[in-house]
Amino acid sequence: MKDQRVRVKVALYLSIFGNSRSRTISVEHAPVEAIDGLQCAAAMFEKLSCRSVFRWPAALVYAQFTSEGMIPFTRSISYSPFPAGLDFLNVQYQQVNLPRDAREVTLVMEERLATIRRDFEIADFPLKEFSQVPPFANTPRR
Repeated sequence: MKDQRVRVKVALYLSIFGNSRSRTISVEHAPVEAIDGLQCAAAMFEKLSCRSVFRWPAALVYAQFTSEGMIPFTRSISYSPFPAGLDFLNVQYQQVNLPRDAREVTLVMEERLATIRRDFEIADFPLKEFSQVPPFANTPRR
């Protein structure tokens, strides 16, 4: 099949984020109201655990402990239009590493402003140019 040429259809989604909001809270062992319904607390194994009812916010959420940078809670967000996940969990949790001496954390949330979809098609795509022989495929067995 690698010698065949095929038609490839692609849907590309790009999201634009902005309207950054933040709130600094103290790091406690009991949950603290953070931002937009998130509650956060120090958890076992030096983690900061944040929870949200029904599902994680449809936004990028970061923890900032120092001025050096922000740590993302997730690498992706849900684009589901429903107000809850399709499972039986009524609370969603996410965690980041908690520096040993951290007394406070700034939670930063960036909302999705827009999503752009672009569809395109590549006709007569050569599979052969993108196929690879797996390593050791031609090595005789002992």
